[in-house]
Amino acid sequence: MITERWHKAGETRLNYASTEGKAPPLVLLHGTANMWQAFQLLIPELSTRWKVYAPDFRGHGSSMHTEEYGFGYYVEDTVHFLRHAVVEPAVLFGHSLGGRVATKIAAEHPDLVRGLILGDSSLKEPVPSDRMRHVFGGLIKVIEEQKTTQSIYKALKEADPDDFNPTYGMYRAKSLSKLDPNLLRSIID
Repeated sequence: MITERWHKAGETRLNYASTEGKAPPLVLLHGTANMWQAFQLLIPELSTRWKVYAPDFRGHGSSMHTEEYGFGYYVEDTVHFLRHAVVEPAVLFGHSLGGRVATKIAAEHPDLVRGLILGDSSLKEPVPSDRMRHVFGGLIKVIEEQKTTQSIYKALKEADPDDFNPTYGMYRAKSLSKLDPNLLRSIID
């Protein structure tokens, strides 16, 4: 069973999902503009061998929106989460941004990490490209103009009708409806 909980990392409240049990901990870290539900279909199977934790980074999912965003804050919040919620060394799986966060934690806090798994993750900080500015700028516009999950879903479908996947489109719409657009601004500014 997956349960959502809250963790206070300093002044920031982080939402996370976890499973029950006494198995070794596995922490799933999502990418930019995602949320823990990116792993929702995997968690039941993983929980047969692991106690799974899946936090939302600040400004993502149901975690608190803050004034400050950036890689260092995600690392700091996650270290606090590992020390105070997970409590024992964990295997970290990171996708994209989550992989960069996991790698930094493994390098600087090896006492917290039992193993490291990276998925589609760069080891260097991405430099905002014109394409990234265009995509994130478009997402900011959609988030600010479309206030509901349904209206975001419709905007995503209209933007790319030929390649639109309804199931993934609904997930993205839910994720974007919870995302702080200032988080994306912090990346491209």
